[in-house]
Amino acid sequence: MPKSLTLRQFDIAEANWKFQADSLSVPRHQVFVLEQGTSAGDEFDGMDAEAWHWLAMDGRGNPIGTGRLLPSGQIGRMAVVKKFRGLGIGAAILAEAISKANRLGMNEVFVHAQTHVTSFYEKLGFLITGAEFKEVDIPHVKMVLAIDSEQHGISARQSADSMSIKQFDTREAYWETDASELIRLRHEVFVIGQKVPEEIEQDGRDATACHWIARDPEGRVIGTGRLLPDGHIGRMAVLEEHRGQGIGFTILEMAVQKARYLGFKEVVLHAQSHARAFYERAQFCVRGEEFMEAGIPHIEMFRELERADIHAARGISFLQTVERGEYQGDGAKPDYVLGKTNQPLLLGSENEFRDVSCDLADQSVMSLKIWSPLLEHGLYDNPEFYAAVSRLARRNRHTEVQILIYDSHRMVKNGHAILELARRLSSSINIRIVHEDYRQINHEYLLADASGIVYRPDYEVFDGYTNYYDPTEVNRLRREFVRAWETGLYDPNLRQLKI
Repeated sequence: MPKSLTLRQFDIAEANWKFQADSLSVPRHQVFVLEQGTSAGDEFDGMDAEAWHWLAMDGRGNPIGTGRLLPSGQIGRMAVVKKFRGLGIGAAILAEAISKANRLGMNEVFVHAQTHVTSFYEKLGFLITGAEFKEVDIPHVKMVLAIDSEQHGISARQSADSMSIKQFDTREAYWETDASELIRLRHEVFVIGQKVPEEIEQDGRDATACHWIARDPEGRVIGTGRLLPDGHIGRMAVLEEHRGQGIGFTILEMAVQKARYLGFKEVVLHAQSHARAFYERAQFCVRGEEFMEAGIPHIEMFRELERADIHAARGISFLQTVERGEYQGDGAKPDYVLGKTNQPLLLGSENEFRDVSCDLADQSVMSLKIWSPLLEHGLYDNPEFYAAVSRLARRNRHTEVQILIYDSHRMVKNGHAILELARRLSSSINIRIVHEDYRQINHEYLLADASGIVYRPDYEVFDGYTNYYDPTEVNRLRREFVRAWETGLYDPNLRQLKI
């Protein structure tokens, strides 16, 4: 391959299947399905959610190439749109996948190469192992590259040095495991660099936030940011020597995408005044006058997330599935199975939230966790939900239903079917009052077993989503729930049976 490549009109970056599946699918559909005649069922094999992906885009933001790395070390789904071939895009994607595998500690990677492109992989050090075989009726050979040597690590990086490739890796972080690294970075940027008092920087809200972490090719933490449950983006920090490389912008966009996925109508941030132009480039608008925060001039900025954007980021609406006959509301829903169906559905009415809450409760076999400030009668005080919770609670001695609320007064005064059930089945159904430290959180959710979720960011607005298989988000909210549960308060009125 040429020693010097110039791809100034292209951008190649690591992509997130959860948020960018549509863009990643475009080159693959054009190359494999339309050009080579592979069936869509064979091409989209259900393994993308667990893979690392890369996406090449032209100067207008159109997807033109892609590739992926599986946990097994297999690099595949290498596709470049026909008119853009011969420019080194495939080689750049491959170099990024090899570099990622190296950082993940893999000793080798392999490809199932179509036989007519073996020379492409051989130029990059891959060796053929084994005989030719057929895969989706196309001749292939297995090719392997050892990456545990310094030589391969350097050559893979050098092949991409002159290209417009982001030299960092960004992923969602988890406070329980990544807190120490995130705190160190924020301490260096805010406390040391900007003289922000440590008690202000550490505000006690990180445990309930979504976080992102950026690392350089050597694995060092170089950037972070967070999204709070109320839609505030903040703690955007990038080490000084790594600024100007797009790290902050990438973290910001991932936070916005997450907010879209969770159904927020807008996101808000307090920007340091000197960074106003940066956020304006990311479509944020100023709201209000300049103010001082931690001794630094700030301005509030916001970005509206239009309903159309939410559809594009998260999937189709609940109403669309009803209209297409996929979700019939009669107990026969073969396409939506708890623990299997990974299809986010947008919810926009009380009836829709009630229907999916009842269905997920009915399919649960181990547990329900409900965070609901008011445990609204319209959602949870109905025969269908009562019957589903009752069946789960009586299923065996290991099942449990845990409910967190903010105020029990209305439930006790007006009566509630679930409250009466909890009083009768107190060994399986428990209700606690959320400690005041957690009551600034406005969202509401139901977690069914280890993977089902119904979520709305504002418990006073019927606007959110459901997914029957989203273990990542369920695990995050489950950790929040457990923390609040452990500090939750017992209300004797919830146990008192009426006489």
